Amino acid sequence: MEWIVANMGTIAVSMVLLLIVGGILLSFKRDREKGRSSCGCGCGHCSGCAGSDTKSR
Repeated sequence: MEWIVANMGTIAVSMVLLLIVGGILLSFKRDREKGRSSCGCGCGHCSGCAGSDTKSR
């Protein structure tokens, strides 16, 4: 119990950061399910996209 009390600040900050990162990942997942890309552009010209028809360099 002493350890938890002694590290309460670190635990609280860690929990907040975990919630923020989880929210960002959930947002990325939802955007991907809706067909939105993270860059905001189409993937037709992107050689890194699996669905592109351009050849890699």
